Amino acid sequence: MIKMIVFVLAFLPAMTGNLPTTDAAACSCGNVTNIQRTVSDGGVAYTWGSVPGANQYKVWYVRKSDNSSSPYYFTSTNSFNFTGLSAGQYSFHFVTVCSGEESNIGIEDMTLD
Repeated sequence: MIKMIVFVLAFLPAMTGNLPTTDAAACSCGNVTNIQRTVSDGGVAYTWGSVPGANQYKVWYVRKSDNSSSPYYFTSTNSFNFTGLSAGQYSFHFVTVCSGEESNIGIEDMTLD
C-alpha cells in the first residue's frame, strides 16, 4: 500500500498536467532605472525613467531602525512622493508592473536627517 501511495504522489503532477518546468519565462518588464530623489522636510520625492510597457509602478519603503514596512503604493506615473517620514535610515523599493508581471526590485538606500 505504501508503495502505491509513493507511486501516486510521484506522478501526481504529470497526471494533473502540472509538470514542473525548468525553463521559466523571462519577465517582459524592464527594471526601474535612473532613480532621482528630492528630499524635503519629512519626505522624499522620487522620479525614475519611464519603462516601456509599464502599466504601473509599485513602491514602498522599509525603515531600517525597526524593520517596519510601508504598505505598497501603486502609481501610473514614474514618480512618487513619500511624506510623513521621521528621521532615520530607509530603503525605498521600486518595481515595474506590466500585464501582471513584475520586474526586479530597484532599491535606493538613504538617511533622512
